[in-house]
Amino acid sequence: MKAKKTAALIMAILMLAVMSVNALWADGSQLFRASADANPVLEWVNTDCVIVELAFTGLKANCTARVIGKPGTTKITAEAILQRINTDGSLTTIKKWSGLEAIGNEMYFDKDYYVKDGYTYRLTINARVYKGASSESVSVYDEVYC
Repeated sequence: MKAKKTAALIMAILMLAVMSVNALWADGSQLFRASADANPVLEWVNTDCVIVELAFTGLKANCTARVIGKPGTTKITAEAILQRINTDGSLTTIKKWSGLEAIGNEMYFDKDYYVKDGYTYRLTINARVYKGASSESVSVYDEVYC
């Protein structure tokens, strides 16, 4: 019986490790890797959720994102960055969409861009969510091989 409990605990830990989400804090912003199943459960102050999806149709990168603020959100500004991950792990910016803005509590982004195959690409959404006198920066990315 004790062996079954130990095995169950080990399996639970492994599942959490496999389903984990990368989180980095830099300059007060939060950078999270989007999960294929769902976005991470976060404790943002102004933001309800951020969904980022990068998909490919042939060489066309389908870049979509949705930023949803909590009730009372007045504005969302953002930029979207499509980057290639090089063989040495460095990032090369392929395309940047700046000046994205939505009044209210929801912003939707949907653009296509053609890329070269044989690389992993990263789509990052850097957003600032405004609610009253406060604002917060959030960043979420998704990576896909083309």
